[in-house]
Amino acid sequence: MMIWRIINWLYLGSSQKSASGTECMVHEVILAKDFCTQNLVGFWNPDLAGENGGDQDSEGSSALLAGDGWWEAAIKVDILTGSSEPGEHMRAFSIPGLRYCKLTEIIKATFAEPIACCFHLFPFLKY
Repeated sequence: MMIWRIINWLYLGSSQKSASGTECMVHEVILAKDFCTQNLVGFWNPDLAGENGGDQDSEGSSALLAGDGWWEAAIKVDILTGSSEPGEHMRAFSIPGLRYCKLTEIIKATFAEPIACCFHLFPFLKY
């Protein structure tokens, strides 16, 4: 499970993480003789929390996952019930914990990649 968590951390969120940086973290931090997980209980980095302007955005999303580009929100969805009675044809359901990435952040991360210079942004000319 630990290897899955490390690989998941590497490939989700920021594109600035590297395989060599992850290997360095594993060998120099996690596998260090003095590494103790109990020291990380309650860890919070105020520099990362300030990136998004506080703990909540205008949609009421949690900034807990914002460090990796993921946001969490509770949404309400109206579902048709099939009833023909007035006022009872729709029922509202709440979906807590919906996770999403902001489209603008995905676009920014994509164009920050070295391969972005090879993207075709305009259609080819037709002769």
